[in-house]
Amino acid sequence: MSELNQPTEEHSTMMLPCRLGDTELIEHAKEQSKLLHEIEELRSEKKATAANFNLDIKDKEQSLKYESDIVADGTMEAEIDVTTKYFWELNEYTIVRDDTGELVEKETIPEYKRQGEMELE
Repeated sequence: MSELNQPTEEHSTMMLPCRLGDTELIEHAKEQSKLLHEIEELRSEKKATAANFNLDIKDKEQSLKYESDIVADGTMEAEIDVTTKYFWELNEYTIVRDDTGELVEKETIPEYKRQGEMELE
């Protein structure tokens, strides 16, 4: 019966506060400073990356608008071979598409062009 009154021991570990010395405090202060610097660098990188993403998004939005306009209109601008014909006696010129023969433009010959023709005669 006397054994039951005797304390038993069990050894383990616990997380408990410990007073740090100057050397340990300096090491932790250095680590703290390093981490603050790394956080600032990451924030700067985040801003730069966000700015790059914003530029990429704007570029894609412009491309989307261009493609949407093409789909909505069913047409797009393209470089097409054309023939310009001058009808000097009528004082007009025409521009005709070479691929379809479609009349693109019919206008009065500009004065500077008529002057050039007169100089050639």
